Amino acid sequence: DTTALFSALSSSHSPIVVDELQRLSTPESAGVRESGDVLTCLILNRWDILLPLRSERRVTGFIALGAKRSGDPYFDSDLDLLTMLATQASVVLANASLYQELKTVKDHVEAVLQNMESGVVAVDTAETITILNPAAELLLAVPAHRFIGESLDALPHPLANAVRVALRRGIVVFQSEVQLHRPNGGSLHLVLSTSVLRAASGTILGAILVCSD
Repeated sequence: DTTALFSALSSSHSPIVVDELQRLSTPESAGVRESGDVLTCLILNRWDILLPLRSERRVTGFIALGAKRSGDPYFDSDLDLLTMLATQASVVLANASLYQELKTVKDHVEAVLQNMESGVVAVDTAETITILNPAAELLLAVPAHRFIGESLDALPHPLANAVRVALRRGIVVFQSEVQLHRPNGGSLHLVLSTSVLRAASGTILGAILVCSD
């Protein structure tokens, strides 16, 4: 059971060293010793040092090290180096966790876009098309790869104009009706809405258009 170890690491601002627990009898070390008998756990597992792994000030794991092969104790310089390595490991693990969370969100968003009945088009601040879902492909009768990475001007003028106004002036439309002229001479009536994509800070990230026939 590592509950006691996590509790001790959470209350300690430095690595837990078994030699210090055995040698010192200060109130601080006594408190650590009382936390689920951490000292006994270290001895039973032959761990000499516990280094906390933290994420946003919360202990998410730890690195346990046994005795040195030389038999020498861990000196302050050793602890400083190990603490730095544990901090770097914490950052790597936090980034890996964040990447997985972002990938999960991205996969969910893509699944939603793939199954939406309305066409969705998104552009970034450089007015480059970044998203065009299957429903938009059907409405425009052009494969998505012909649009992705292209300028906003690749879209039919009424759609491009609505997105550009939202992106440049912050003026959005809701269920506005437009008429598109097809290359074969026919026409298509669409109902479209636009919105501006913003970061939590308020910075504009792009614009999005949703349309249906």
